[in-house]
Amino acid sequence: AEFGAVLKLNPHNAAAHNQLGLSLDRLGKTEEGIGHLRTAIRMRPGHKHAHYNIADMLARRGDVDEAVYFLGLAEKVAPETEETDYLQELERIRVKTITNIGSALARNGHLARGVARLHQALALDPDYVEAKVNLGVALLSSGNYAEGILHLRRAVTLNPDHAEATYNLAKALAKEAGISPDLIVEATIVCNPVMHHLLLGIDPVELGQAPFALATSDSLDLSAEALDLTGLHPAAQVHLLPCIAGHVGADAAAVALSEAPDRSK
Repeated sequence: AEFGAVLKLNPHNAAAHNQLGLSLDRLGKTEEGIGHLRTAIRMRPGHKHAHYNIADMLARRGDVDEAVYFLGLAEKVAPETEETDYLQELERIRVKTITNIGSALARNGHLARGVARLHQALALDPDYVEAKVNLGVALLSSGNYAEGILHLRRAVTLNPDHAEATYNLAKALAKEAGISPDLIVEATIVCNPVMHHLLLGIDPVELGQAPFALATSDSLDLSAEALDLTGLHPAAQVHLLPCIAGHVGADAAAVALSEAPDRSK
């Protein structure tokens, strides 16, 4: 409503057209939003944000060729200012757009081009989770299970709550083992203390300050459904190993157990 009011006063405000386009997209009116972005670019050809934004929306709509065209234009347009906040926001939009174009290319059967774009996004931001997930899925589709699983593992490490990453990782590991994911009835998860708390939906802030107190140090048995772990058997159970202390997680405990030091000579 705010940007619409601005445009009533000044219909030639390119920035307002850009922001209104984004707002309409968030409301599910992507087609109308794309129209406003086209207007913003026509009014101000140097509007770099609008070029990235329309490329992003077109990619998500499935118009990959036109999305690539606008991305190419965006890369040629010089930034309108050298202010740090502006450049950081621009880079964030750039990475998101390249990721969505790569994902769209892969979904439409252009796996090599899609993988190349997703690698490009990760070269700009190595820890961008959406690029990690989509690259992992694309690599799995191409038959490269080893690398695909590596990217999905990293995505789950970066964001344990990412359901799509967890689902695709479980599915890939099951396929690699030669079993159907819906036959998995038990799973064990180990995490460092912060990831452990995030997985359980517990605020980990206390772990970052003295006395570094754990919300729980117990081992836990939960349903996969309670943790939003899809793709497993509907009645699957998950066992979480206990964290030892605020800075010593269940991952360290798991390593110790797997090495079985009590049995070594």
